[in-house]
Amino acid sequence: MNLGTVALVGLGGYFLWYTTNLGIAGQTIEIVFQGVRFDSLTKYVVTFSMRNVSNVGVTVNAMTGTLYCRGQVFANLKSFTPVTVPARGEVNVEVIAESSVLTIPSIIADIIAQKANDIDFSVQGNANLNGLVVPFRVDKVLSFGI
Repeated sequence: MNLGTVALVGLGGYFLWYTTNLGIAGQTIEIVFQGVRFDSLTKYVVTFSMRNVSNVGVTVNAMTGTLYCRGQVFANLKSFTPVTVPARGEVNVEVIAESSVLTIPSIIADIIAQKANDIDFSVQGNANLNGLVVPFRVDKVLSFGI
């Protein structure tokens, strides 16, 4: 092998090591919808579990989105408090969601009319991870007995 080939292979190996160790090649956060806590009639706290499956820490700078209940818009959520998820770690993140009193009666009427034992929630939004905006959608079904 000539010196140029050895240098090229060496630089390629270094670049591969560098990108995988810094997470450039696959910085990944798994977002799991844990649940909704009702603080007041129009203010809720949505809890997400953020699991970092990469080998470097990730900072969640912001999260915004829409909370749906039974397919209807229920609340808007936003958080601009940075949270760092360590490499191969997991952190629970609480995001404030606010709705209008006008959206609640139609959802409650729908639940009562269908005699539902399950309420399905979903969140569709964006997360700012280390400056990169990543869209996400997560779902959660809460069951209860009536």
